Amino acid sequence: MDSSIRAGATRKSAKTPTDTRTKTPTKTPTKTSTKRSAGRAAATLRSRAIAFLARRDFSRTELHGRLLRDAHARQVETPQAELLTELDAALDAMEALGYLGENRVVDSVVNRKSAKLGTARIKQELKQLGISSEASEEALAQLRASEFARASEVWLKKFGEPPADRTAQAKQMRFLASRGFAEGVIRQVVPPVPR
Repeated sequence: MDSSIRAGATRKSAKTPTDTRTKTPTKTPTKTSTKRSAGRAAATLRSRAIAFLARRDFSRTELHGRLLRDAHARQVETPQAELLTELDAALDAMEALGYLGENRVVDSVVNRKSAKLGTARIKQELKQLGISSEASEEALAQLRASEFARASEVWLKKFGEPPADRTAQAKQMRFLASRGFAEGVIRQVVPPVPR
């Protein structure tokens, strides 16, 4: 009796591997199932890209990094080379639909940051986002034209009164410089110290 039970157990385990927790047979991946999972991964990348873009505009470089980190965080089982290919295809599709573009990012950053930051700081942020200088040059030229008015508003909101001494004047000038305003504009905005 003992030998018949053992023989039956070996035959059963030889037929299909089972998951010991659920006692159900496990599937071995086939070519068609891996193709389907790759297709689902590409669709997931596109849907994740749209979800990110629904919140705000991203540059291609920034969105590429976000989607790659997201795929690794979700432990996607797609090989790295295949994942990068699918990621580039998803980003190309977003560009073709007009959801992703450098001009959209430039407009978004300028609209969000121009009231608080100077031209140099906004230019630096656009560069960090991977935006080409050709795409941002027109917006930066408009920012340079309005820099005095923007710096005056920032100074007025933060300080509102002329500096009492040279230390206060230096503090006010450093504050505007840290916000990315040009040195000449800062000298015009911050009133001189009374003698």
